[in-house]
Amino acid sequence: MAFGLDLSNTTAKIAQLRRAGKNFVIEALTEIPISPNLIKDGEIQNAEQFNSELNKFLQVYRKDLVEGVIISLPEAKTFIQTIVIPKHNTAALAQQLDDALPEYLPLPLNEMYQDSAVLAETDKEWRVVTGAAPKNIVDNYIQLLESSHLIPVALDIQAMAIARALIPDKETRRRTRAIIDLGRHRASLIIHDQKAVQFTMSLPIAGERITENIAQELNLTLEQAEKAKITCGLDPMRCEGVLRNILEQMVEDLVKRVAEAREYYQDHFIDAHDFEEVLLTGGGAYLLCLDQVLSEVLKIPVKLGNPWENIRLSSAPQLTAPLRFTNVLGLALRGAEGEMVV
Repeated sequence: MAFGLDLSNTTAKIAQLRRAGKNFVIEALTEIPISPNLIKDGEIQNAEQFNSELNKFLQVYRKDLVEGVIISLPEAKTFIQTIVIPKHNTAALAQQLDDALPEYLPLPLNEMYQDSAVLAETDKEWRVVTGAAPKNIVDNYIQLLESSHLIPVALDIQAMAIARALIPDKETRRRTRAIIDLGRHRASLIIHDQKAVQFTMSLPIAGERITENIAQELNLTLEQAEKAKITCGLDPMRCEGVLRNILEQMVEDLVKRVAEAREYYQDHFIDAHDFEEVLLTGGGAYLLCLDQVLSEVLKIPVKLGNPWENIRLSSAPQLTAPLRFTNVLGLALRGAEGEMVV
């Protein structure tokens, strides 16, 4: 058993779940702010100060938390993709995978840790999901956890944790989905099909940037702009449609990237299906009417994801914005289920 730990530039979130028959019990679910500039783009800038803040945070919940922890690696620093390895000769999968991976990885293989799992096998090929991250990033995170007297049980890729939380685990029919994760500091697009993350791509949009654009255009404080984003959003009937005009370019950029991913997936992946739906997650998913606008343009259903999809509870806790906790809940699910492989 392990708890989930999700670190961003400005917050740390923890979640711990425990199995109780067919249901779960939430033993911890919270977040705290992190001092500015301690983490930048997923990399820890001041390990000593960060460790001090993390220890103070964990100390409050130490009696409830197990020692094992699963932490998500920063999305911008990781690689994940499902690839097909042909059975050209008698070489073992491990050798053929090592030969094939350099074509896909952003860094030399000896500079990255990688883990793979076979999703399917035929007489002619293997279908393998592969995750990788730079060794220096992984080593720094492990050192951080161990210095906080925690046991790093697994380091997860954020896209996999998000998919674990949002995609129904009992689903029997194949469904191809795109997941748009709109975080405060960065955003990403996750393609999920055949019970696995197929690939991810970064998006040129983030909640913080949206808020800053609104504040600048309307001469508001960041706090006022954040409220306007939620209450007015892209609804043409609210706030005289002012925000929709401001955010029009952002929506166009988002639609363009989704369309590019849609085309890339169908052109470059064997047996690829078109997207059946798009799920929104992250704090930026609460931009009013974003789901409706995207659905109208993309011509496919778009809806807010459900972070409790696979966490059966007698009653879900009352969180103001539960989609902000999707990643850490996906980590906690892995910790509760004892799933320790990518």
